[in-house]
Amino acid sequence: MAPVLLRCTLVAVALVAGAWLTVGLRVVALEDEGEKAIESARRQPLDSAEIERARDALESAQSLTADPAPELIEGRLSAATGRRDEAVAFAIRVIAEEPENVDAWYLAHVSSEDPKGLALTRRRVRELNPLLGDQLE
Repeated sequence: MAPVLLRCTLVAVALVAGAWLTVGLRVVALEDEGEKAIESARRQPLDSAEIERARDALESAQSLTADPAPELIEGRLSAATGRRDEAVAFAIRVIAEEPENVDAWYLAHVSSEDPKGLALTRRRVRELNPLLGDQLE
């Protein structure tokens, strides 16, 4: 391979890696905004502007990654702000895409108020992660 072509290839790879890392860091920062809102909601009620800001950050994060973490964080935010049905809906969307995602099953369990739903989610969490399943009692 010619030295110029090799250098150009290395520069292109470095640029792609840099862009990938930059996007990854941005996703982490956006997810952190959602996590901070959840922590705040546990201490005191959030106003609608704070909730909307966190949701916007998490939706932006979701648009930058294929990972379901931003959607699960948004579900946890819904649960923390008293919107349990909405939290279950987020969990179900993730479960539909990733049936083995124990975090989604756990979110569905802790957010569900339906006895049948609780039994199903408890059983599935236990199947996927017995240690976590033991904590559901």
